[in-house]
Amino acid sequence: MYGGGTAISRAIGTGSFDLVVVATETRYVPMRLMVNSSIRSPIDLKGKKLGVGRAGLDEYAALLYLERVGLVPGKDVQIVYMAGGIPNRATAMKQGLVNGVIVNPPNEYELEKAGYFELANFLDFKMPYAGVPQTFSKVFRDRNRKVVEDYITAIVEGMQIFRTHRETGYKAIYEATRQKDPVILERTYDSYLKQYDAIGGLPFPWQSGIEGMITGFHERFNPQGIKNRDARPFLDPSFVQKAAERLKLDRK
Repeated sequence: MYGGGTAISRAIGTGSFDLVVVATETRYVPMRLMVNSSIRSPIDLKGKKLGVGRAGLDEYAALLYLERVGLVPGKDVQIVYMAGGIPNRATAMKQGLVNGVIVNPPNEYELEKAGYFELANFLDFKMPYAGVPQTFSKVFRDRNRKVVEDYITAIVEGMQIFRTHRETGYKAIYEATRQKDPVILERTYDSYLKQYDAIGGLPFPWQSGIEGMITGFHERFNPQGIKNRDARPFLDPSFVQKAAERLKLDRK
């Protein structure tokens, strides 16, 4: 089962769910901060508005970034919560309702064409994020180990093919999105490639990333609701290890 990184880390933080994470495919926030022409440096964000979705990855990224550049969310920079997903927030910036938005690639391309520019690529900051977590109930894992082994092996093999065959990667992106624009294909491919290269193509469940999200994000808004900060009991790296052995890959 695939679940979003923020949702799964929240579930682990509450400590009340019977789940186990067997793989996390990304380690760092892959998003970009796109802004209008009034902002040329981080200090220019002071007094401005950033549009984000509530309790999502873009909000998590916004808070980490603002603190990293010495700005206080809610004081120096107003966080505007918006529904409707990233395309809707991009439209809000075009309408002048916010001064910046955080988008995942390749959504920044349309904003660039509209005259906005990238203030920060969060991949450069290596913000901890255990993304694309492959998660099962512990009961399902125990009763279906062979199924889970085959599933994770297929994911790992797919990552290796994606990393070493660009044209195959482009084809996979096209089949998933029906996107033919060569710029968007290249940007999407390069974004995933950086993430997969960062883990050596082996998506071992990342304890530090999950715990960082629990303490750096969920606990900020719901300190009473966080009962657990140790992700280790909820992780099972054995399936990625088994895949590495099957495919004769070295652990990176």
